[in-house]
Amino acid sequence: MSSAFAADPVTYNELRARTPARLVLIEALELAWQRAKYRGHQHLFLRADPGLVGLNTLQLWLWQRLQARVASPVAA
Repeated sequence: MSSAFAADPVTYNELRARTPARLVLIEALELAWQRAKYRGHQHLFLRADPGLVGLNTLQLWLWQRLQARVASPVAA
């Protein structure tokens, strides 16, 4: 699913389809270090599509997550 957020097309294969993925926000100053770290562990490192994962969308998702935490009961 996360490959749908990639700015560039991703080649589909059976192994990649079953591999967990995540969207990670990286500060511009740490981009080179993070890229090296991910690639050093042989993880796929792709640029996100700014239209699908732009600032407004990310803010909306963040507020939804924060509101969900407030609305959910806390275990005593």
